[in-house]
Amino acid sequence: MRYKLRSSSKSGRGGPGLGNGGSSPPHEQGSPSATGAGGGGQACSENEHPSEGATEDVSPAKKPRLLHRRRKKSAHLHKGGLEGGHLAAAGDAREGEEEEEEEFKSDRCLLDMPQEIILHIGTFLDSESLLSLLRTCKWMQDMLKDCNPFWKAICTREELANYQCLLVEGEEEAKEGSSSTEVEVKRGWRGTPMRVKPPVEYPYWRRVFLRGLQMRRNIWQNNYEGWRMYANSSVPVMKLTPELDLNDVKKKMGDYPKLSENDDLKIDWDEKHLVVFHFFRGEGESCTILVWDISEEPKFLYSVDRGLESITDKVSVVNGHVVIVPSWPLEARAIVMALDIRNEMREVGKFIFPEQERQMCLDDMWEHTQLRVVKNEALVVCRCPDWHLIVVSLPTCTPLYEIQLSDVSTQYECQQIRSYKHTAMIIFARKQNDASNILVTVDVAGADTKVVKPIFIV
Repeated sequence: MRYKLRSSSKSGRGGPGLGNGGSSPPHEQGSPSATGAGGGGQACSENEHPSEGATEDVSPAKKPRLLHRRRKKSAHLHKGGLEGGHLAAAGDAREGEEEEEEEFKSDRCLLDMPQEIILHIGTFLDSESLLSLLRTCKWMQDMLKDCNPFWKAICTREELANYQCLLVEGEEEAKEGSSSTEVEVKRGWRGTPMRVKPPVEYPYWRRVFLRGLQMRRNIWQNNYEGWRMYANSSVPVMKLTPELDLNDVKKKMGDYPKLSENDDLKIDWDEKHLVVFHFFRGEGESCTILVWDISEEPKFLYSVDRGLESITDKVSVVNGHVVIVPSWPLEARAIVMALDIRNEMREVGKFIFPEQERQMCLDDMWEHTQLRVVKNEALVVCRCPDWHLIVVSLPTCTPLYEIQLSDVSTQYECQQIRSYKHTAMIIFARKQNDASNILVTVDVAGADTKVVKPIFIV
């Protein structure tokens, strides 16, 4: 309240430094400040700084407080200099601050990070981002171009590590040991080389990446090798080249009967073998099984004639065996059967229900049976008359697990079975309404197989 005191005598208009009324605070008579009341410009002392347009004067006690706060802020900014024992002039303090700021920035700069941190950051990036990181600058190029884990991460994300032909080395080096005239350059359909020879000084996974890159170039540039396979003992395989005349191929095949509407083919393959089931339907039904070796260049192995027991529409090739679900389970005495490829399709194992009633139901509803091979086990879904799930080991077809799918009504049909690693998904669809489906998930683990509660999808 002390700032509301005013003098009893009115003064003239104040200058721009006074308040709106032009009055000045009381002073003793004869003081230097009292002489400037009429002018206004000398009404305040040197320690007073009234603000423009204010009606009251500023307290003189605020200035020391401001000075104290400024000293505190300055001491906080120069704390690093005080701890080092250097309390210098303002110019030295600014240089110290700049050095601290530069050091602060350098600690968080990407170029100052070690290779281990860069590789850890790369675990969160896709292959395209990793290659962009490699092309960022010369420093990043020099650090990552010879880093084997970096190129392995790219090959893994691009799934190039899954091709055995890209991982195997030594074939070209072995050929180079012979004379240069004997080295044959493998060429594709366009007549250009199909393979590249990465420099030896490159890390292993970078060489794999370059070979995979060339493999993809061959695909979209139509520079690949192709073969045509015929169900003909005279010409089972023919390599496709630009100079190939298919009329000559037909002459070599002779008077071999062509496929008719009564014939049917079922084909399946793995990394080593391709198997074709050729069904003939006339007065009776018969089956011819043809086998090719496709581990390198396709090579016809043999063909064998079988009867009704081998007629099927569910075929799966795995680990040198063919797993089938016979369309005539009573004639084959099997709901699932395994044949040995290396022994001309001899039976290795088969399984069927021991109950006669279930066998008859299975024969009447054979079209509902579905097959899926998961690792070294076969998953079979069938109706006899209710829906059942059977898991058998391969190739002996020894039963490991069986359960009745009581939650699935017989009004549903088994559409298909999909699998990923050890998990299989069985899709059932309603006969009258395709929009109503049931999804059954199965964790295939032999005798420890677990069936998740079916999910109804409407």
